Amino acid sequence: MRGNPLILYVKTDITSAAAIAEAAATIRKTFGNPTILINNAGIAAPHTILETPAEFLPKIFGVNTIALWLLTKEFLPSMIKENKGQVVTTSSVTAYMALPRMVDYCASKAASLTFHEGLNSELKTKYKANGIITTIVQPGWVRTPMSPDNADEIERRDGKMLSPQEVAGRTLQQVFARRGGQVILPENVSFFSTIKGWPNWMQELLRDAMGRSSLL
Repeated sequence: MRGNPLILYVKTDITSAAAIAEAAATIRKTFGNPTILINNAGIAAPHTILETPAEFLPKIFGVNTIALWLLTKEFLPSMIKENKGQVVTTSSVTAYMALPRMVDYCASKAASLTFHEGLNSELKTKYKANGIITTIVQPGWVRTPMSPDNADEIERRDGKMLSPQEVAGRTLQQVFARRGGQVILPENVSFFSTIKGWPNWMQELLRDAMGRSSLL
């Protein structure tokens, strides 16, 4: 694929506005202004709140959260000017519930959900850019290099993890169909989006049950 003139690989630091601007200049020189932005980068590592390395916090929030702002600030203005485009945010079902030993990751994904909701509203109410579509994709477990070492054990307990290809394929379906809204994968975990509406005691019971059975 590297020989395909329609594909350009640009390595950059998405936590740096200056690096993003430099990469964006290369992209625009080759293709013009992008009309589709997929915010997909993310990192994770299991640890309790007290075990979290101080230096890891700015790293995970930089990649999972702040980069959403920086990339969108770089590429959205040209979309607004043309009133055309799509911004896709890859979040997680953990945006709705803090998992023990993954609190920083869950917090960053909750922030990504808030980002998506706020962006959707601002585009319509502040910029009158109804032609720009916003989509959020929230998968459950995905088998990637970030998966824990005991991924096989997790699959035996929770069922087969999604593959990156499954998530990418479903995301591209939304893009090619120019559909916005919310995509939760797999569909049998869609109930996660209702958790915040549960009574607090029910939410605590679920979190505690997840904590006691955690394989992380």
